[in-house]
Amino acid sequence: MSKSPNSHIDDELLVRYLSKDTSVEESKLIEIWLDFDENNHTYFNELKLLWQVSASAKKAENINTQADWQKVQQRISAQASGEFVPLPSRQDSFWNTWHKVAAAFILLAGCYFVWFSYTSSERVEMMTLTTTNKI
Repeated sequence: MSKSPNSHIDDELLVRYLSKDTSVEESKLIEIWLDFDENNHTYFNELKLLWQVSASAKKAENINTQADWQKVQQRISAQASGEFVPLPSRQDSFWNTWHKVAAAFILLAGCYFVWFSYTSSERVEMMTLTTTNKI
C-alpha cells in the first residue's frame, strides 16, 4: 500500500482499523494519514462515531423477542390458572443498602432540627432601646 498521506484512504480499511483487523503496515499508513491533515482526523472521528453507533444498534438486533414473548405468555397463563408465580428476587447491593441508611439518617436529622427549632426554650427576641442622653 503505497498511498501518499494526502490521498483518501478507503473506508473499508478505516473500518478494519477500528475493529483492530489491520496489519502493522496498514495501521502505520492510517496513523500517518491521520497526522497529515486535520480534515483527515475529522473524517476519521465521524466515521468512528458512525461505526460505534452501528455496533450498538447491531447489539439491539440480537434481542430474542420471540423467546421473551413466550416467557410473558407462560407467566400470564400460570397466573390465569391460579398457580403461584414468584417474581424474580432482586438482591440489594451493598451501595444500595448504604444509600437507604444515609437517607434515613438525613431524614431523622432533619426531623430533629425542626423539632429542636420549635421547642427551644431560649428564644432570641429583638429589642430596641432608645435613650435621651446626648453624647
